[in-house]
Amino acid sequence: MNLKKHAINFSKYFSVGAFVTIFNIFLSWLLIDVVGFKAFYSSTIVAIITFFMKYTSYLKVNLLKRAFAIFLLISILSAISYILLTTILIDFLFVPTLIAVPFVVIALFLLRFLAFYWAKIIKK
Repeated sequence: MNLKKHAINFSKYFSVGAFVTIFNIFLSWLLIDVVGFKAFYSSTIVAIITFFMKYTSYLKVNLLKRAFAIFLLISILSAISYILLTTILIDFLFVPTLIAVPFVVIALFLLRFLAFYWAKIIKK
């Protein structure tokens, strides 16, 4: 695949990801800092909601092949990582939500993109 196609695919991934990331950070802040949920419960709720948002959005922008099982596996691993990392950073290390969540989300965002390429579910 040429560099131009990689750039186009990453821009689609980034566009969806930017919207979902902003939503993720806002909802995490709302549930943890305003409502008072523990990070474990909040991150679980957010991970489930954003999973469906991402999958339908990636299909809508014609980024992914219809490989739901592979997408699900990568997303489950990412969600588990998100839940564990946010719980450790916020509830045990007392890192503020508005610092911990963006850090975790951005790191996992980049790792997921690489995983999608490795699994060959991004359209060529």
